[in-house]
Amino acid sequence: MSLTKDALEHIQQNQSVLVEQVQKAFDEKADFPAAVLPSNLSIKDVEPYLEAPSRFRGIFSTDSISEFARYCKDFSAQKCFVSSDKLFARAHFDLGAPGEPEHNTHKAELELDFDQTWQLMTTVDRQRHSQRNIAEFLEDHQNNLVAVGVDSETPLSMTAAVAAIRKITIERVRNVSNEARQLGHTQSEFERIDAKSDDLMPGYFTFKGQPHMELSEREILFRLAFHMVGDNSFQLSLNAVKLPQLLEEIQIEFKEKLVEVLPEETGTYIGRFQTARN
Repeated sequence: MSLTKDALEHIQQNQSVLVEQVQKAFDEKADFPAAVLPSNLSIKDVEPYLEAPSRFRGIFSTDSISEFARYCKDFSAQKCFVSSDKLFARAHFDLGAPGEPEHNTHKAELELDFDQTWQLMTTVDRQRHSQRNIAEFLEDHQNNLVAVGVDSETPLSMTAAVAAIRKITIERVRNVSNEARQLGHTQSEFERIDAKSDDLMPGYFTFKGQPHMELSEREILFRLAFHMVGDNSFQLSLNAVKLPQLLEEIQIEFKEKLVEVLPEETGTYIGRFQTARN
């Protein structure tokens, strides 16, 4: 069955009217330029062909709290969400509200990287090293460390502390005890292994530094620990005291500092925001 000329002209006229109606409705509601294609009534985004984009899009990233705050102020951030477990925050500038949603294409992100020395000191926690390696590590970072003797009281220079570690030897003490009774006999035997040095052994090391240049200076206390490996060798480790608690304190300071420096009109929340999809 073939269509007549009049039928084809009628279809074309109706299609042109429909295209005009769809285009008009789209132009009234949409906030970006587009064209309705008459072939299949599909919508074609024409923004790439314009002289300028229809709206601002971009993500600003920084590791500076002050620069993040300045950017949020300059571009009037609407909301800021601060991570509860990382030194990370994200600000939204066109998020809108439930009754008036926006496209959420303009954001700013803040992620603090720990100072390299601080990061190194936190990662060395509880790692076992040979006597030589631990001595060299302490020697390399002696300007940032303070040593105290194993008695927890006597201050030591880092030079003396490293020298004592280099002189550590293993001492085995074997004890046998006998007990004679009227109706029996008890014998016990045990061996004690001690780490000895000709000099006073260091027991603790304190590292002092800033986790980040915009965060407060803090201290990490390390306890020197001794570990036997087999019968005739040993390893040493630096065990940080209450490190999780210290990292939590840094996280709290990060949140408080952000709330302090961000504009009052910027709603600040602890947590993460993600656009929901149906």
